Amino acid sequence: MNKNGWYYRKQTTDRFIEFGPYTREELLRLFNDGIIDKETQTRYGALPWQPFKTYLSSQRGGSFKKARKLFSSHAGKDRIRIALYVAAFVFIAVYFLTRPPIFPFWSTIDAGTHNGKQIPGTWAPKARTTSPYVHPLQEPLTRERVIHFTNAARSGNGLHELKENSLLNAVAEERAKDMFEKQYFDHISPTGEDDADVARRIGYRYKKIGENIAKGWYLNDKKLVDGWMQSHGHRKNILNSEFDEIGVAVVKGKFEGNEVIIGVQIFGLPSLPAEQ
Repeated sequence: MNKNGWYYRKQTTDRFIEFGPYTREELLRLFNDGIIDKETQTRYGALPWQPFKTYLSSQRGGSFKKARKLFSSHAGKDRIRIALYVAAFVFIAVYFLTRPPIFPFWSTIDAGTHNGKQIPGTWAPKARTTSPYVHPLQEPLTRERVIHFTNAARSGNGLHELKENSLLNAVAEERAKDMFEKQYFDHISPTGEDDADVARRIGYRYKKIGENIAKGWYLNDKKLVDGWMQSHGHRKNILNSEFDEIGVAVVKGKFEGNEVIIGVQIFGLPSLPAEQ
């Protein structure tokens, strides 16, 4: 009698009935179909009869290794594959629930201003305003790079680049610091002052002036400018062909208990040549 292969036996009233031989795939199929279970007496070749679960969990050599291969085939492989998929999904879900996204959302509750009047029709997602940790790819935000990416957006749309103006930089800086000091985020301060008022007080004479503001946490300067470009009102200011000059401020501070960045762009068309 050929003793190679797998066998199982079942007890009747007075004796055991032996079935086999089977390949390991066939035996596993019997297990999956419920014909045998983990307690069913099984053996490989001439090895002793053991409950099927013994072969499934065995770590010894010889034919027991074949039993371990049996467990890893077909349905066993499917179970392991599903378990790995579930573990990967849980890991990804936990990561994104406990970390801010690599590309933060933009804070834009305004629509930009042009000559002291808000530009209607803007849309932008609500911001993540906190920074629970410093992302490993976080870059320091700078005025120079914000201006660079602003001009890159204009050039990409066939427009001339804006010239940096020191007076407009001062206007942007004052606007950002005033928002932190008075704890508001708007184009008009609680005292009723806007970008145009600050420009006149500082000494910038203009034919046209506009403002973009943003509040939140940004991975780098490009993401800040991209956020403005995704909003109709802010994009309209950036791509306004009438503006010739720009000033920028990027200031970090506490707003309503959270550490955030407030970014300000001031656009201008001077009425007289302004001192650079």
